[in-house]
Amino acid sequence: MDICAAGEARKLVKATGSEGSAEHVNVWFTSLVSDALVRAGAASWRMAWAEHAQFCTSDGRPFDAQSLADELTEPTTARNAAARLASFGVDLAAERVQPAVPAVNAGEVIAGISDMKSAGASYDVLLLENGLVLAEVANSTGKNGFSRLDELVRSSSVAAMVARHRFVPFDAIASAKVRDGFGITVKVALRDGTELRLKEPRSAYRWQEDSGEVFKKRLERCG
Repeated sequence: MDICAAGEARKLVKATGSEGSAEHVNVWFTSLVSDALVRAGAASWRMAWAEHAQFCTSDGRPFDAQSLADELTEPTTARNAAARLASFGVDLAAERVQPAVPAVNAGEVIAGISDMKSAGASYDVLLLENGLVLAEVANSTGKNGFSRLDELVRSSSVAAMVARHRFVPFDAIASAKVRDGFGITVKVALRDGTELRLKEPRSAYRWQEDSGEVFKKRLERCG
């Protein structure tokens, strides 16, 4: 944090190959702060039935990671912000600078379906405001679909989640067809000429009861 206290926050971000605009610096540090708090077990992403995902402390109180990120980037408040992080159990000495998460406008999580089949693999799929996140399901996960969806949302910021898993922005979709029977079947034609097919098995879990309907309405607006 000495770099931030010296007023070099922007140079630190640019050194990772990212843009140095004030907006991007804040996005970069917000992701850094939220991920560090999650790793320390001090906070997590939570999603209520009728609300967007919310970043909360372990006792359930909303936490403004963006404001703390702003303080970290200002020389006059950087050390106080670092002390606040330490008070939450973040080991600052163990934190390492990682390449910045791409500035992708993915939006918030609005629905999710587990165990969707595609090309012989299974994926937990989250519907965001501006795209789809496909997280491949490991064979030995030992958790049911709802637990995995919950962990996927809570484990990191949306920006970090998009960087870690396959993200399909709606802008990249030329057309989409959704058939709803015993679980939804999705056929997506991408603008690069490839195709994505997803099928929901009967054993799948839905993050929200109306997730299938939300998927259908949003995807059919693409193209």
